[in-house]
Amino acid sequence: MNYYAILPEGRLKEFISHFWVSELEAAETDVFTWLSTADSCAKMVFFYSKGELTSSAIQAHTQTHGRYPNRGSFTIFGVTLFSHAIPQLFGIPAPELSNLMLDLDILPGSNGAALNEQMAAASNTRERVTIITRFLEDQLARHYVKETIITRAIQFVRTQQTAVDLDALSAQCFLSSKQFERRFKEWSGFMPKLYARIIRFETALSKYESDHLLTGIAHECGYYDQSHFIRDFKEFAGLTPARYFSEAGL
Repeated sequence: MNYYAILPEGRLKEFISHFWVSELEAAETDVFTWLSTADSCAKMVFFYSKGELTSSAIQAHTQTHGRYPNRGSFTIFGVTLFSHAIPQLFGIPAPELSNLMLDLDILPGSNGAALNEQMAAASNTRERVTIITRFLEDQLARHYVKETIITRAIQFVRTQQTAVDLDALSAQCFLSSKQFERRFKEWSGFMPKLYARIIRFETALSKYESDHLLTGIAHECGYYDQSHFIRDFKEFAGLTPARYFSEAGL
């Protein structure tokens, strides 16, 4: 598997984590299974087989997990969006897309069909990045609404690697707990506690190395004990940590 990421530029850095490309050269009889886990971000995905765009979708921020098999060679061009970008790009409250996967050409608030035509005609990654960048900038011009208090709170939670004092954070936003929870979910797609748990799970994933003890990762990420770490992994990945990293080939 060949994977690489491209960072966005300018204003889009507030809304996009990165562009990415994943490529696999394989025989037609070979089956590769993608292990999907809970994800605080949304992904726009364009799937190419034999150089042709065969499908596109948006996989929204999710607390679920799954397995997606594919046979033979493929190329995936993707855009990873922070979940608070959903209202800004598509004019949709983030919870309306939570845990969903939709074809781009039926996604409300966008002209997905025209985007698919352009992405199908693009001949390389640079052209795809240019097309998506222009599309997302146009979307921002149509739907952008300034919301600094909550989006900053979401960004703060996302950058923490251990537990977050959410009561203190809501007080810093000058909001009651209920107001904070409602607005946080509107922009992130999740209640604050669930979002913070998913962020901590993602941090644990990012810290793993083949020679890194799982107990050390659990401690670094602020899990109370190993059993708590394993329970979150089973909920968000469907597997124990050791089983997940083994099946993922890590």
